[in-house]
Amino acid sequence: MHGLKLAEIGLRVGQDDVLLALPQGGTISVGQLAFVVSVRPSTISKMLGNLERDGFVGREAHASDARKSTVRILPKGIEIRAKAQDIRSALNAELLLKVENAAVLSLLLNLDQAVSQKLSRVRV
Repeated sequence: MHGLKLAEIGLRVGQDDVLLALPQGGTISVGQLAFVVSVRPSTISKMLGNLERDGFVGREAHASDARKSTVRILPKGIEIRAKAQDIRSALNAELLLKVENAAVLSLLLNLDQAVSQKLSRVRV
């Protein structure tokens, strides 16, 4: 369900994690971003390539080390990140409701079983 909702706004699963991990007004190194998102640097590089192609992020060479690069979220990325956050919030609320409903159902079933046992003793 999460993937379908993200696809509607042009993202794949995981890309929302990357966008949500990016700082609003600054940059983050690719290595740091990989650590924050809990993926390998090679995975984050591929994800960033797709996000960069779509105009959501920009990569820049690190000021002091040309082997490293930093990532910045672009205005289009900020816009899509807000939509991704809305999707995540809605799915979390739905999941919480399902968990709460399951807990209530479990309590009701336990109550029903307890009442049934008490009534069976009274009828005997």
